[in-house]
Amino acid sequence: MDKRILIVHGWMESSKRYNKVKEYIESNTEYRVELFECYGFGDTTAIRSRNKTIPYSALAISDKISTNSYDYIIGFSMGTSVILRALDEVINKPKVILINPVYSGLLSLLPVILITPILPVVFICIKYISTEALRILGKPFLRLLFNNVERNTDELFYKDIRKADTLTAVSTLLYMILDDWMVSKDFSRDTEVNMIISTNDKVVTKRVIRKLKEDLKHMNEFRIKDASHMVFMENFSEVCLIICSILKGKLVT
Repeated sequence: MDKRILIVHGWMESSKRYNKVKEYIESNTEYRVELFECYGFGDTTAIRSRNKTIPYSALAISDKISTNSYDYIIGFSMGTSVILRALDEVINKPKVILINPVYSGLLSLLPVILITPILPVVFICIKYISTEALRILGKPFLRLLFNNVERNTDELFYKDIRKADTLTAVSTLLYMILDDWMVSKDFSRDTEVNMIISTNDKVVTKRVIRKLKEDLKHMNEFRIKDASHMVFMENFSEVCLIICSILKGKLVT
């Protein structure tokens, strides 16, 4: 029987972003990869309670785990928040790889709260302006995500942004900024936890990483020097190489 992996994407992404990751892992390891798409993003429909996308997606993954056997679950950014919730109450946990994890609030994005009333209008406008205009107008925010916006954003990136349900995008962003949920104290006792961190991440701060390490207590940590938050888009080969090393049990980077 093939070993299996489930990958959960980040905010304003779709599962299509991870087709290349899937191909890389399946070409270099014995694992088969399945991609999960969170409610309101990509080709999914939004749920009525749009501010509950993360816990509802977590519930869906918990159900998948109960009916399928996964050896690893990999989450990026928002996806880490989803899978930590999904696995917190699961007894037989698969192994975990957390990449630039979103956890217990994002103080780095707290100023976004000040423009909450206009955020829906902003996201609606995004759907109708050109990619070039979006790149220029969104540059202040995109610079938080990328080291090099012009070189490392692609058409799929902007397509995924436009496809996201507006209210889901806004409410999920606010949810992540203000979130105070924490994992149970025995989480890492029941499974192997691996964390890959970009050292130049302007979204996930050292406070977030420190808090997660304190709460999980036991984990294997890997760092990608000078990488940004959007590590799959700017350091694809390096992050995939680390993932495959973890899957093969070679935990030295």
